[in-house]
Amino acid sequence: MLTLYPYQTAAIDAVRAAWKTGRKRAIVHLPTGCGKTITGLSLAHAALSKGHRVLWLAHRRELVRQPAEVARALIGPDQGVILASEDVCDRALTLASVQSLNSRDRLARYLSHGRPALVVADECHHPAADTWAAVVDACDAWTLGLTATPERTDERTLAQWSIAYSYPIDEAIRGGYLAPPRFARAPLLLDTGRIRLRGEDYDPESLSAELIRQGAIDHVVQSTLTLAQDRKILVFVPSVAMSTATAAALTAAGVAARHLDGTTGDAARAALPRALRAGEIRAVVNCAVRLEG
Repeated sequence: MLTLYPYQTAAIDAVRAAWKTGRKRAIVHLPTGCGKTITGLSLAHAALSKGHRVLWLAHRRELVRQPAEVARALIGPDQGVILASEDVCDRALTLASVQSLNSRDRLARYLSHGRPALVVADECHHPAADTWAAVVDACDAWTLGLTATPERTDERTLAQWSIAYSYPIDEAIRGGYLAPPRFARAPLLLDTGRIRLRGEDYDPESLSAELIRQGAIDHVVQSTLTLAQDRKILVFVPSVAMSTATAAALTAAGVAARHLDGTTGDAARAALPRALRAGEIRAVVNCAVRLEG
């Protein structure tokens, strides 16, 4: 049995109330760190205990691997994963990347074992995209959307979805479930004339070059040494070159760090959380990977 915080129980009750009114696609909005995965797995466990099939959808490998690991510990080992070369689609609980399941053959093979009664859409601000819509529509199930950011940055909407429950970050801090943020700023006199544009945004490579020129990596290292103390660190930078350079600088300063980007293989990605938990490293520096989940 999963132990939930009061706001997680309230979220689940709100989702079930939304479903009873016929709103089949209900969103739970929880701040990062407030346990969206446990909330989703609690509903999944309830459905599985009644003999229903459950599909967990995500758009990144980490967002499939992480809940799969938690589900094995909390619910049991009988689950399937549809991800790249993995194609176990006959289990009651299936965790899948939406890109892998969007293949017509794979989706048909999964559905041939029975439609799910529940779909959990992790980071559900994405499902307006065509790949998501195709899978969610084909399943035609009661759907729980999980997100910390229930807005899209493009012009598409989540018109078929409704926010059943929202837990503001300030309320989570007041309740003692999140630590209040602390900020340290380092003014950098960036020369924007040196930074190229890519569409309406800055080009990551030239932005990184200017950040490095103005001492951003030194600031990351000093902030880590003075503010982070013995805490674990997650660093976000705009380019692979800056990520590798920052990881090297942290390691040289005595803070064991590793670099992560989109080309990092599955085994290396899976090893990073374990290395953090074991204390083998204290910092992960990433470019465009650990943005969600």
